[in-house]
This record gives sequence, structure tokens and C-alpha cells, in this order.
Amino acid sequence: MTSAGRYELSPRALRTAVWLSFAALVVAHVAGLGDFVLLDVDEPKFVAASREMARGGDAIVPHFNGAERFDKPILIYWLQALCMLVLGQNELAARLPSALSVAGTLPLVALGIAPRFGLRPTYAWLAGLAVATSGVAQALARGATADALLLFATTALAVLQLRVYFGARRWWDHAAVWLCGGLAFLVKGPPALVAPLALAAGMLAAGHRPSPLRLVPGFLLGAGVVLAWAVPALIRSDGRFWTVGVLHHVVARSVEPFEGHGGYAPWWYLFYVVAIPLAALPWSPFLLKLRDVPRGELCGDRRHLRLLAWWFGGTFAVFTVATSKLAHYPLPAFPPLMVVAMLALQNARNAGTAGATVADRWIGRVLIALGLALPVAAVGLFVGFRMTVPGGALATGACFAFGAVWAGRCALAGRCTAAALGMAVTAGAGFGLAASTVVPPFFARGAAAAVRDARDEVFPADLRVYDFRMAMPSLTYYLDREIHELPDSGPGGAERAALERIDEPGVVVITRGDRLALLVAAVDALPDPARRERVRAALARPRATLRGFLPSKGKVLDLVVLGVQR
Repeated sequence: MTSAGRYELSPRALRTAVWLSFAALVVAHVAGLGDFVLLDVDEPKFVAASREMARGGDAIVPHFNGAERFDKPILIYWLQALCMLVLGQNELAARLPSALSVAGTLPLVALGIAPRFGLRPTYAWLAGLAVATSGVAQALARGATADALLLFATTALAVLQLRVYFGARRWWDHAAVWLCGGLAFLVKGPPALVAPLALAAGMLAAGHRPSPLRLVPGFLLGAGVVLAWAVPALIRSDGRFWTVGVLHHVVARSVEPFEGHGGYAPWWYLFYVVAIPLAALPWSPFLLKLRDVPRGELCGDRRHLRLLAWWFGGTFAVFTVATSKLAHYPLPAFPPLMVVAMLALQNARNAGTAGATVADRWIGRVLIALGLALPVAAVGLFVGFRMTVPGGALATGACFAFGAVWAGRCALAGRCTAAALGMAVTAGAGFGLAASTVVPPFFARGAAAAVRDARDEVFPADLRVYDFRMAMPSLTYYLDREIHELPDSGPGGAERAALERIDEPGVVVITRGDRLALLVAAVDALPDPARRERVRAALARPRATLRGFLPSKGKVLDLVVLGVQR
């Protein structure tokens, strides 16, 4: 076999490799999936609302902590609730839709997208692996949120759009596009359409001209899918799903920073220039191979290259212009990004350049640096929080170190295809080890785990719970009850309300230890001397102190449970 054909798969072998890789990813994603608590802030909100549905609650309007939840449309809640009905109301069931969604993008990209742009089987397989095993996708595969499902839905929609672009003429091919578009909308609302519309713009730029006779019925079909849920939801919520869910959570989020995500400073417009390469690790270094491809020779048909540019660039531009930003927002643009990376790798291999190029050497250096840095990070995570380093952290570090350094050495020798295959194995195994052996023991000492373990002893079922200046939705999930809010009427209002609740029978107030001084300072404002003394004594001797790591703050904190014991 020649050097050029050493890593070549046949089309039949591609299908076998893809489905075996899919099965391996499913196993890697599910391993340890239910062994760590839900992470604040987003996961508990989704899961508590889905659990309420599974228990027979409102299946049209999600509810969290006794209030309507308008942040996302309904599809992720339905899927989580369905998994809970089958597997029980636990973390594994809640995260399973995300785990399957990320694994499912592998066959969609490798079999449905990459071959259409001229990628041979080996590189098509690598493109699918690159999307599914990128760092941000692997993180979302273990999260009970809507983002992994959005990646799957938009990638599936892209497969259908490309079928039409490449010549599918049957009416059901066109209907499937609009049907899938409606389902994608039910995952995350208008933001779900950013990448599909960017791809549609690329199709137009590449010369595709859709039939007007199919656009109208197709649009009605997609709109019908959305309206079948949206109309009952709008009626049941008296229109609040529009005013809050769309105008606030979509429109307002696009023009102003939301919950500290983004800003108006000029450097925020460079956010994704940095965030995307970091989120795409360990695959982003392979984009450096683009410098080895002569201009205009990346793709056999320049129209297809124009399509890919619009697909990625349009998505990138929209999320760059939007004021609120998070690293995973452009994830639906990863399929065209990884197809381009593998096209560059394939074309550079076709050129048969002798020895390592400048790009190869840079790829090798970056991969070796990753191989040396990730083990330090895996161990340092525990050392930094004064925790015993588990064997899983050492195994994860060794996996990344060996795989990335080996891949880096291959790249330095000019064998970037071998390097990519090595990183595929390393990323899948390394992230799987990390999720199953590093994350569970780390979050076993989480604040949410401390609350869960103390529920029966510290929070009996008849106890009414208030929180004071906490950002911990997992309280609602793990205490399995509504966590009441304190009225905040002007300066010091929340402190006064908390002190009054502390003195009520059958009531406790939970807060962070570093917030306790605010309550102590406000005691003298209570008018009743007897109440002041009771509350002061309750603050000096909390009913319970729970210590744990709070992910939203990135540090270990005390949670104090306050209440006068009569």
C-alpha cells in the first residue's frame, strides 16, 4: 500500500467505523453521567421543570420553583421528562438527551455532510469525530441543557438542506427540511435558526434557486410544527411566552449583556476569535493546514467553498454582533469549520509534500503543549482545592499526555493524518475518562451534594425554606420543594425580611457564609428587643453549616441554615 493510501477507508468501512465510533461515544458519554450532582446555574432549572412534567404537571408551559419558565421552548423538557419516566427521576435520565445528541452528530457529519464536499471516507470520518469530540461538545454532552440537542437538530437540518442543494427533487425531501426546522425552533427558539439561515444564504450564494411553489407550503409546515405547541403555550401563559420568552430572553439578550455574558466594550467583538479555537480544542490546531493549501484549491467546486464560508461566517457574524456571548453559542457552526479543517488536511496530503511544513510543525508544537498542560490541569484541579487526587485524574492526565504528545510527534514528522487519528482516539477516551473518573469525585464535595445529603436531617418536609442572596437553583431540585424568595423593598429590605423569617416557626433561611455579616449588621434595625436577641442568637448558632464547592463562584463556601429553634 502506498503512503497516500495508508489511512484510506472504503465507503463500506466508513459506515462501519462511523457506527462503531458512535457506539463508543455513547458508552463514553453515559459512563458516570449520573454520578455527579446537577451543576448550578442552568442544569437544575431544566431538570426540575422536566421532573414536574414527568410527575404529571403542565406539559405545555414548563415550571420551575413554582413559577413559569420561559427561557427555552418545550422540546428539551419533553425529552428529559420522557427519559425520567423510563429511567427514573435522576441525573442520568436528565442528561441522557444531551449525551445521545452529541454522539448523534458524528454520523450526521461523517455520512451526511462531509462526503458531499469531496472528503474521502477517512477524512469524512475525522470531520464527524472532530465535531463530536471537540471540547465544548464534550462538555455539553454531560449537561442537562438544550445546547447539545440544538447541535444535533441544526446538524440534522443541515443534512436535509444539503440534500436539496445537491439535487434532491422529491417533495418529501423539501418537506423534511421545514419539518426539521420547526423541531429545531422548539429546541431554542429564534437562535436555533441562525446556522440554518446562514447555510440557506450560502446555498443561494452558491447558485441554488428554490422553487417558490415549495417555499410557501414548506414554511406553513414548519410554522405548523411550532404553532402546535406555541399557540396553547401562549394561551395558557396569557402571552407571557412571547413577552418574556422571546422579547426578553431573545431580543433583549441580543442587544444588551445578559447575566454578565458579554458587554459593549470593543474587545467583546473579538470574543469568538479567541473562544472558538479554545472551544474546538483539540481540533483547532489542524486549521493551520489551510496555509499549506494553494488559494482556491481547497474544494473542487468553488461554489461549495462559498457555501461553507457563508454557513460558518454567517453564524459567526450573527453571534459576534449579538451583545450577550458564551463560548458555546456558535457550536452549530462547527460542522462547516471541521469540514474545512479536514479538507485542508486531505488536500495537503494529496499534494504529497516531502517532510514537515511550517504548519505541521506548529500543529505538532500545539498538540505537545496540550499533552503536557492537560495532565497538570487534571491534577491541579484537586490540589488547588486541597482534595485527594483520585486515580482517575492520573489516568486521564496520562491518556491526554500520551495521545497528544504522540500526535504532536506525528505532526512534527509531517504525518498530520496520523496525528488527527491519534487525537480522535485521545479526545474520545480522555474526555470519557475525565467525565467518569474525575468529575464525580470532584463534585462529590459540591455544595449541591452537601444539600442533597443533608435534606432529610436538616430540611424536613414541613419546613419552609427561604434563600438570602443565593444563586443556587439546585436547592429547588435537591430539596424537592419551592425555595421562597425574600421581598426586597429598597436598601436593606432583603436583610430585614430575612431576619424576620429567621424568627418565624417552621421557617429557615439558607445563605452563604460570606453573606452572614450582612445579616449580623442589620439585626439592630429590628424594633422588638426580644426578637433582636432571638435572631442574634440564631445567627451566632446556625441550625446547620454545609460546606461545599459552588461552581457558579468557583470556590468552596459554607452554606449556613438559620432559624430560631423553639
